[in-house]
Amino acid sequence: MKLNNCSTYVVFLCAAILSGAGCSTANQNGEHFSTKYRTTDGRTADIGTRTPSDGGWTFKEPHMDKCWIASGFDFQGYDTLLIMPTLSTVQPQTPEEGYDLESEKKILADDLGWFFRERGIVTNVVTSEEQVPPGARVLKLQNTITDFKRGSVSGRYWAGLFGGGQPTLRVAGIMTDGGKPVFTFEARRSGVSADARMLVVSDEQVQREDVRSMTLDISDFAAAIAGKYQPKN
Repeated sequence: MKLNNCSTYVVFLCAAILSGAGCSTANQNGEHFSTKYRTTDGRTADIGTRTPSDGGWTFKEPHMDKCWIASGFDFQGYDTLLIMPTLSTVQPQTPEEGYDLESEKKILADDLGWFFRERGIVTNVVTSEEQVPPGARVLKLQNTITDFKRGSVSGRYWAGLFGGGQPTLRVAGIMTDGGKPVFTFEARRSGVSADARMLVVSDEQVQREDVRSMTLDISDFAAAIAGKYQPKN
């Protein structure tokens, strides 16, 4: 059958469309093309768009300053998460701030462990090498607090609506598999909850809610990548 110029154009156009559809499907079924997911408790988790970077993917995650995973890594196939004691590069300015900083270190590790178990990403969370079961498939997480300020009630009284007096928490995390980085992130919080604007709420409670907000978003990202949440787009 002989094709005229118009028919030839239509054939090539259809082929191009099908080819593009095939590429789209491949991307969507590949390393998590979706940007938004439905969480198991009915929220929407937005993990942002991604771009290739350093042998993996950098995500423009709206709740983190930096977010990267290694190519092919999806948090699946591991049974144990080893969360090392939280490090800090911060020098406390007062004894009270030092006390709060130590408290934040523990709460950060506890919350991340609870969320990773609750999301079904791992079944076992440990805090030392000695607790790792023989033969376990292990992910190791090291967090470092790189910025911390205690905040103050008086500062929130005068300028709380504009961010004054709010505590500050910045964390950098690196997750490894056998020493190889597979997930890295940086995140910051500073009085993100509604309670942070209320003077009747203590600084400690505001700090606690900042940690909960941060660990919720980190675990949401991991759960989305691990296929624990349903994609919305």
